[in-house]
Amino acid sequence: MLLSNQAYSPYHTDWAQAEVKLYQNGELQKRGLGEAVLDHPIHSIVELVKMISREGLSIQAGMIVLVGGINDAVSIQANDEIIADYGELGKLTLHVIS
Repeated sequence: MLLSNQAYSPYHTDWAQAEVKLYQNGELQKRGLGEAVLDHPIHSIVELVKMISREGLSIQAGMIVLVGGINDAVSIQANDEIIADYGELGKLTLHVIS
């Protein structure tokens, strides 16, 4: 998991249309939109709140909440370079070592 202190307002980012492109060694492997997560990533959080509230639990300030995957994973090998490109939101690069 990778975390950042950069916040993105839900009022300025259309999370359902946020695109991620996944490259492996420079070749596009997968691409997807936020709507792949229950039609909108916020729906994932709504469902989580419903489920945990039945147990008397809630999401607390400071908790990390993951909404789900926008696209499928890819198999990686030693020396691969993986880039997840989130467009205007930025890129994440992973260099796989043996």
